[in-house]
Amino acid sequence: MSFKFLMRLRSAIVVLFGLLLITGCNRKEPTLAVAEPEPALIGVPADMFLIARYRASEVRDNPLFPLACDSYALYVSGGFFGSFPGVVFDAVRWDLIEQRSEKLWGYRYSWVDSVTWCFPDGPPTTDTAEREFINIVVCRQAISKESEIYTKTKEDPTRPGFRSLGQGQLVHFPDEKTIVFVHEKLADRYLHGYAQNREGWPFDAAFLRQSEQHTMLIWSRPVQARALLKKHRDNGERLISTLFLLANMLLTTDMILFLEPYPALYDAQSLRATIDLKDKELSASIHAKFDDGAAAAKGKEAVAAIVRDTTEFLRLVLDSNDGKKQGAISNVVEALKTYLDQAKIETNESDLNASFDLFKAGPGLPQLVAEIQRRARTLEATTQERQEHERQQVNLKKLVAAAVDFYDFKGVLPIRGIVSMGKPLTDPNAKALLSWRVGILPYLNERDLYEQFNLNEPWDSEHNKKLIDKMPQIYTPPSSVKAPAGQTFYQMVVGPKAMWPGSTLIAMSDGTSNTLAIAEAAEPVIWTKPDDILVPGNEMPKDLKKKFGGHYPNGFNAATWDGSTHWIDLRTIPDKDLWSMITPNGGEIFAWPP
Repeated sequence: MSFKFLMRLRSAIVVLFGLLLITGCNRKEPTLAVAEPEPALIGVPADMFLIARYRASEVRDNPLFPLACDSYALYVSGGFFGSFPGVVFDAVRWDLIEQRSEKLWGYRYSWVDSVTWCFPDGPPTTDTAEREFINIVVCRQAISKESEIYTKTKEDPTRPGFRSLGQGQLVHFPDEKTIVFVHEKLADRYLHGYAQNREGWPFDAAFLRQSEQHTMLIWSRPVQARALLKKHRDNGERLISTLFLLANMLLTTDMILFLEPYPALYDAQSLRATIDLKDKELSASIHAKFDDGAAAAKGKEAVAAIVRDTTEFLRLVLDSNDGKKQGAISNVVEALKTYLDQAKIETNESDLNASFDLFKAGPGLPQLVAEIQRRARTLEATTQERQEHERQQVNLKKLVAAAVDFYDFKGVLPIRGIVSMGKPLTDPNAKALLSWRVGILPYLNERDLYEQFNLNEPWDSEHNKKLIDKMPQIYTPPSSVKAPAGQTFYQMVVGPKAMWPGSTLIAMSDGTSNTLAIAEAAEPVIWTKPDDILVPGNEMPKDLKKKFGGHYPNGFNAATWDGSTHWIDLRTIPDKDLWSMITPNGGEIFAWPP
């Protein structure tokens, strides 16, 4: 299977296990579902292609809701099934997801009572900017009018009460607890329907009664997509999947058509799908109506193929991530695989019925909760460390750029610091008054602070000592590293064989890209003091590695004089290579770590 196909199935499985348990979705985050065998759905307009209603309140009050929230946050972070090669994820906490939703849409997911999606007149295509749909979100408390959906949109001049989102999309607030996203072509029908009567178009009382019996109910006419599928395939376009339309919107509108390998499902005249959450059990079922028994048999084969592909993916998940290391999560994956293996898929003349168990909480639930929480904590710590690394490397780039600007203006690099009047130190036997970190302040947009220094006095004079506590943010260590106030780990590497007072860029025979400029030292120094990583003598010191790595235990960030940044792992880099990076004219040959 391709990587994209694995990612698609991985997403679908997590949606089935976790996302269907979470409460509330905005118009770009609807939920996936399938349905149970029942008579034809009544109360659906004849022109309706797809209608779905999700009863979020039933989920919110379920004892599995906290687990589902944590699972969804971990899924969004990419840490549910472990990592894929070359894929990097950031940790996302549930509370941050909630806050973002409130900021954007005016409601938190945990406020939502129900969500309804409707697509009249056939399915949209992925290459079409305009989508004719209506999305109704009903909350248990008032929707905030401080959200971006309200403050950053303007009222449509041709439709009082509607706000325009662009590309034909409108938003309307029929009451303080309801927000409706609707295409402008459907606005009039909506105003004469749901806006006036909560049982009006796009559904009626009969549909609402049936939807109250399930956690989620979907009804669709897949056959409407048959002609369009061929048309758009001939035109090189991709059609949004019928059965997985909602999951497609949830994950990405540019996903490869999920049902394209299973075209027999497009022959269904109608498809009714449900998901039910009862206590700590999640199940789903499908009822599809075909023209005849032969078409229903092919539909059965298609559903069976989807189940086989999904169980195969689950097997690959366990094999690729080593089930023993997955702990309680591997037990859930194994159980889901077993449930799908036991799926009941039957036909009765022209009808197709399928039912699935998706999740049953057992004695291992506490272990599963603990495993989800542990993974979330680990991923959050990893994310924080990576973001800190990125911030440090951005800082290093800026510091090197400022030091090069100093060089362009003064003609000499500020190695070991500056002397009177802010001039660079050029005599190795002389003593600098202030550090290079002070000398480059004008090139860091810190001229006001620079001009507060007495450049003719040393760093520890009565006047200059008062400025130690004004250390710029760029010199501060990561939040995880403790250092006294006014101290920094950013230092140059100086010495007779390294950079030395009077050094210039043009004199670096090894090249600016092969010579360390600034690095994270092992010990912090007062930022105004002319103090750096010193490598005295002409030979490589035996304790060279011990001079680096104050921010992190196993390595350090560094920048070369061309502005490039590198992570150097002290556990693997040979001493001679580290020494080669330090010497500007050593002529050594080495390779930077990847």
